[in-house]
Amino acid sequence: MYGGKPVGRGSLTERAPYRAPDQLRTRRARGARNAVEKLELLAAEIHLGPAHGVIIHHYPPGRCPAPRPRYARPVPTLPIVQIGHPTLRARAREVTAAELATPELHRICADLVETMRAASGAGLAAPQVDIPLRIFAVEVGDNPRYPYKPRLGLRVLVNPIVHPVSEETYASYEGCLSIPDLRGLLPRHTEVEVTYLDPDGYEHVERFGGLSAGTMQHELDHLDGVLFPDRVEDPSTLCTWEMFRAYRQDAWVESIQPLLERFPGEAGPG
Repeated sequence: MYGGKPVGRGSLTERAPYRAPDQLRTRRARGARNAVEKLELLAAEIHLGPAHGVIIHHYPPGRCPAPRPRYARPVPTLPIVQIGHPTLRARAREVTAAELATPELHRICADLVETMRAASGAGLAAPQVDIPLRIFAVEVGDNPRYPYKPRLGLRVLVNPIVHPVSEETYASYEGCLSIPDLRGLLPRHTEVEVTYLDPDGYEHVERFGGLSAGTMQHELDHLDGVLFPDRVEDPSTLCTWEMFRAYRQDAWVESIQPLLERFPGEAGPG
């Protein structure tokens, strides 16, 4: 934990310089001829501000902030790199204390969440969008790619550490947004404890079980340059998505029913 509050400012990427929304509003409002025009300018900019502006919510320890666009324009999605790209095979670096809670970090996290959602992913790691930082996002709701996965609320994990709770494992049939149209069976620990920072620098320690634990391990692998086929023990289990749904999904889901009952996932909204 970095003092329990946002700390420092640093440079994370070579993207275009960030311009604070308040600075933009102040600069434009200076040219107003009177108070009424100034208020009109401010009101217009609240609805039509820059695409990359994000609002940074303050959350108490124990709750993870969910990055959201500040303005009406959508947060842009990023290209997802594919197997063979060198960033997928390199260990990502830790986010520094100076980089936490900066506009650059929040922009990366917001872009990561938007890209994950647009691709219908259950998780997405920063290296998958060619950003070599130890950050990943997870979220499972009503996902058409994974109808059997238990619900998992949105989290953005910075510098995560994953520890198995026991030696118990289960057989996880996995795919990956960076390896299109491929599935394979591999072992994952049934329960894990995850320590991580949220984008505001608050520390969290949570325990996950079942398929949610598998998601955490899959995304952590990305931060270490490991892809799921590396862990497949029987190559004959590799298949396309179409073949998985046609011949293997029902039997596999039936085999993990005890696991799904044991770890049913988080409560949904409302």
